[in-house]
Amino acid sequence: MRIALIICTSFISQIMNGQSEGGINNITDKNYSLVEGYPEPGRNYFANVVYSL
Repeated sequence: MRIALIICTSFISQIMNGQSEGGINNITDKNYSLVEGYPEPGRNYFANVVYSL
């Protein structure tokens, strides 16, 4: 079983507005395969920020 955590936020200021997102894939760091012989990656982290002026 794969467990993921994703956190998203939006922000608006007088200068810019945007969104940020961060998370963790495979929180429990379990070894598993969706296709026999091709294991899925272990725990990994990500972050994204998008803004406009």
